[in-house]
Amino acid sequence: MTKYLCVPALINILCFMLGCSSGPGHKAELDQDYASAGIQNIQNFPPIKTNPYSQLRKLQDEVFALDDYLYGSEKLGSLGLYGELKTCQQKLASAPYGGSGKLQWSEPLDRIHEEEEVTGFGMEAAPSLTALQLREIEARVRRFEFYRRILRARQTDLSKALQNCKDELSARPYNSSSPPEVQVESLEKVNLQRSQIADFMCSYVKKGTLMSEFLAELFGHGWLALTDLPRDGNLVAAEVRDKAGKPRSNVFLFSGWKLAFDKPNLKLGDVIDGRQIARLTAWTHANKESIPGREQCLPNEAGKWNP
Repeated sequence: MTKYLCVPALINILCFMLGCSSGPGHKAELDQDYASAGIQNIQNFPPIKTNPYSQLRKLQDEVFALDDYLYGSEKLGSLGLYGELKTCQQKLASAPYGGSGKLQWSEPLDRIHEEEEVTGFGMEAAPSLTALQLREIEARVRRFEFYRRILRARQTDLSKALQNCKDELSARPYNSSSPPEVQVESLEKVNLQRSQIADFMCSYVKKGTLMSEFLAELFGHGWLALTDLPRDGNLVAAEVRDKAGKPRSNVFLFSGWKLAFDKPNLKLGDVIDGRQIARLTAWTHANKESIPGREQCLPNEAGKWNP
């Protein structure tokens, strides 16, 4: 079911955001709010160019609509691109179309609807917008911008795969006398696209690259699902050693890669909200020979930290 931000008692909040009150007493209250949020100089805080609630509402509507377009809507009776692609590939795998009757299905069903809960950020009882409440709205905006990026990437991948499937299906002869049943085996996409992942990783691993950029690519290609990682759990290991025994802290493990970041205790929710900004500091892969372009991205001996 589509979820929206709770809106009771927002008139006073929006009035605050739009500058309805600007007296000296109001400024003193604002300064106090920002100080309580850890912001010592209000002049250094990024200005609000648009109504953040209005921006969030439009963004949520766009994300949830795109989520339904990709993964279907029971209410609307639609399969979505995901369902259409699975149906098409099942036909390709069926005996009437010359298939084996077996399908390896690896696309994750990674719905944003399943990740989001209704929240009002405690605004229902708030007489005016505090700095902390503003930060909550802005964090949710950043999160939904992250979701939109993922969904747009998934849309590109699924649309391309569906068109290729339809083209192949139309080019095959059909034998109605063969049994149409298909046995579907669910597999993780990360295990079927190791060469594509290796190509991406070699282009990604550069010192200073943001973890949020990395995660957006993994989710966008379907190599990871949002449900694969704990929203509030630590994503990185405290310490991991390379082949030479050299330790690195804050290491994220993915498909044979070890990626060290500059921040500890990284949580998925905080990374995609922009509350934690982590950058890549070092990386390695045990099986260097399996990586295309390895001399550019893995110049050191196999299993040792780079750069």
